[in-house]
Amino acid sequence: MTVEAATALALALTGAALAVHRGDSARPGQAVAGFVLGCAILAPLLCPDDRALFVGPDDPRWAAAHDRWTVLLCAVLLTGAVAVTEPVRRSVRRRLRSPSGTSDRSRG
Repeated sequence: MTVEAATALALALTGAALAVHRGDSARPGQAVAGFVLGCAILAPLLCPDDRALFVGPDDPRWAAAHDRWTVLLCAVLLTGAVAVTEPVRRSVRRRLRSPSGTSDRSRG
């Protein structure tokens, strides 16, 4: 059950990071809560039976379901890592310009 809980937590945090990074809201709580709830409702409906995410411990598909949860967790964490980074253009621009507005290359 730990993999499922970690995936749900990572999904919520990644959703919040994406909402703040891509949107204009600094407090995306309600939107992210709706997104996570929607994912929890749609996942069992959209996954075919042979690829089910939600199975009981006595089900023979238990190990395969946990493999799918692990892949989903990795995908969500990778997306979250991309979402929390600053765009490269901003940091490069700051580094190349001095406070007076001239290029740092002219100094050296």
